[in-house]
Amino acid sequence: MIKKLLLLAVWFSAPVYAQFNEIHWVTDSVLGFPHVVHGSVGSAYVETTLVLSNPGTTSVTVRFATGGITLPFAIPVSLGPGQTRLLEISGEPFEKGWLQLAATSPIGASVYFCIKPSRSSTEILSRVIVLGQPVTSKAVIPVFRDTQFAENTAVAVAAHRGLPYFSLRFSLFNEEGELVSTAESRDYQQSKYLDEIFEELPPSFRSGSLIVEYPPDVAMAFSAIGLYVHGDSLVSASSTAIETVGLYTVELKESVDETKQAQALAEQYGFALYGTTSGPYFGASMTREVARAVARDSHVEEVTLMAFGVISGE
Repeated sequence: MIKKLLLLAVWFSAPVYAQFNEIHWVTDSVLGFPHVVHGSVGSAYVETTLVLSNPGTTSVTVRFATGGITLPFAIPVSLGPGQTRLLEISGEPFEKGWLQLAATSPIGASVYFCIKPSRSSTEILSRVIVLGQPVTSKAVIPVFRDTQFAENTAVAVAAHRGLPYFSLRFSLFNEEGELVSTAESRDYQQSKYLDEIFEELPPSFRSGSLIVEYPPDVAMAFSAIGLYVHGDSLVSASSTAIETVGLYTVELKESVDETKQAQALAEQYGFALYGTTSGPYFGASMTREVARAVARDSHVEEVTLMAFGVISGE
């Protein structure tokens, strides 16, 4: 009963909305938390704290995009050199959703969930610490079922771009690297066990890897994380981003011949041009690392994600 209650408290789905205009997706250090909850649910209370640490020697500005949750602190957040801030996302009413943050320099970010019988109680039913996850278009998560490591694995994914035009694809592999099952979904956000993702999961499956992916043209589409469940114990499982090629829009600074300049950049950085040049803008097919390098070029004003039906922007 306690295990079901804890999972109910921590793993919910939520409607998605976002504030994308404040985040510099290409040049900032971007991390995602595909599942964030706080408040009372059933006979449990979830106390949630966001921890941000600046390891650098210069100040950092952190901006946010959210879906389904309200941030009770002022944004953006500034961190001085070496500073750590603990930001509570607790309180009523109960909310469930996702969170993305983008920092002007690399930072450490984690969310601490403390699950108690009530808000005023000092008893702790369970704790879960979740690290900020890469925002990507392809990721892998180790998974277990009915093993000494975990009774089951729950997976949370928050897709921020491309839906409903494309589907998230899930591919499950066993320890030998053999494909066990595949599934697709157009849910903006989901939190499910393996046997809920895959309707025909073989009873013999015990461990392997889960690959989550979007069509490769959609850059930085989602964040994902796993949760290992064993009795009343909950342990988060980070995802590893797999580099893919995506579409970006490049804005040039003043140029006499934009088409010639776009071709020169493509040759220099090894990316493919996408579509035709329109004034100072052109499309490019490249990895995010190449996009970050292009954004620093003296001929480039800005590199942004190519639009694919962004859910909303305010």
